Amino acid sequence: MGGLAVAFVVLTQLAMALPHHPYYYTYYNPLLGGIRGAVEAVPVGVGYEGSDKAAAYLNSLPEAASLRLATAISSKIGPLLRGETIAMDNQSGHWFLADYTFIYISQLQRGKHDEEIIAYLRRKPLVHSFQLSGLDYGWIYRGPGAQLYGGDSRLEGRATLHAFDLSATHLSAGQALTATVYFRNEGQRSGDRFYVRLVDPDGYVWADGTVHPKPGFEEAFDRRKAIVEGEAVLSLPIGMPPGEYVLKMGYAEAATGLSIGEFVLPPQNDDIHVATPAVVSPLASFHPPHRAELVVDGEVQLLGYDLSEEEVPAGGIVWLTLYWTALADIKHDYVIGVQLLNAAGKEAAYWLGRPATGRYPTTEWRAGQVVQDAWRLTLPSQIIPGEYRLFVNVYADVTRLTGAAVTKVRVRGDGEQDS
Repeated sequence: MGGLAVAFVVLTQLAMALPHHPYYYTYYNPLLGGIRGAVEAVPVGVGYEGSDKAAAYLNSLPEAASLRLATAISSKIGPLLRGETIAMDNQSGHWFLADYTFIYISQLQRGKHDEEIIAYLRRKPLVHSFQLSGLDYGWIYRGPGAQLYGGDSRLEGRATLHAFDLSATHLSAGQALTATVYFRNEGQRSGDRFYVRLVDPDGYVWADGTVHPKPGFEEAFDRRKAIVEGEAVLSLPIGMPPGEYVLKMGYAEAATGLSIGEFVLPPQNDDIHVATPAVVSPLASFHPPHRAELVVDGEVQLLGYDLSEEEVPAGGIVWLTLYWTALADIKHDYVIGVQLLNAAGKEAAYWLGRPATGRYPTTEWRAGQVVQDAWRLTLPSQIIPGEYRLFVNVYADVTRLTGAAVTKVRVRGDGEQDS
């Protein structure tokens, strides 16, 4: 009789356990509500049961061998994957580089994931989920799939930059660069402008775009602590000299343009190479901000100019941008001189060099090409306040060929306000 009782108990246990094979941790006393009752009272998924189902799905994908999976249980699922895993936590943004993200039930129950991370993922396509004993246990989302790590650089009270995408790192002058940014809103304000820029080694801004929320992230863009995807489009000027440029991201006051701060990007992720266009654009389509008239030896013509400021304090900096075109293939290595002349025609300052601070000599220009030539003019600290003229001279070897006054600039005295 005792043997029959034991056998009955064993068979009863087997009958209740076998339906849970091979995930025996999903068995909970049915008299206490089973697994659905347990999930309300205790953590489930303590044995990481079902992670093999997630791995099986990912291993069935065509890109399985090369995919990257973000998950908080990388040590458990990693050995089962053909691809690689990226450890996912609430601080590091490396997981934004993942092709897929796996969320497991026990991590949700224990609050291991920031609520904003979950809210962000729920904006992504849910490509796979699985149940055990009728309960959802795991979810696989596509993405984020960012290209480049942003360094988790933080601007206090504005944002933390986790990652970004670039439509290209090698472009031609005249093309557009699209940058997608993945960031956490740390309190950015309505009067802020999140910008993306391309600058040269001298700090001249060649292209600038404002970050706007991508579709579906409009509300998150204005909500503190939300994770946001935004996008900026930078139009490269047609006259941009070929060479290496640096990507910059940061915040400025929208009304004044004053800098609030810049993110520190990983040095290997901020290089952009710009080449000369394969086809020269028609000259008639180019319109400089201000016209100028200067022709040099039938080879080079100054089309116009731009000035960053019309008033500048003594010792201050002003950017003079000259717009040239090659009338033919140029044989001479021309040198440019910029003079600052006072009302009496006396020289107060002088700058000399080749175009693009020596990085793009005229012998490399092509017929019909427009070249944008930026000059960083630092005024003498002891210069007398007043009206001055900027005069451009062109030299071949040491011989001055021609020159012309292009614009005026006013030097402010101490205590004068910027008008």
